[in-house]
Amino acid sequence: MTHPPAPSRALPVLTWTVLVACVMANTVASVAGAPLVVYLVLGGLTAACIAALTAFHLRARR
Repeated sequence: MTHPPAPSRALPVLTWTVLVACVMANTVASVAGAPLVVYLVLGGLTAACIAALTAFHLRARR
């Protein structure tokens, strides 16, 4: 009987890194008075990271 391969931890770590970078960039953009499109892009990336991390967590619980 074969076991499924162990899940890689590289993708969640990369996702956490991108999430932190987006939050920091959004903070800098807020202080610098960046245009609205910057907030929308960073907010979209942040939401995608949160969704991916939630999916990783739910899959790991199975």
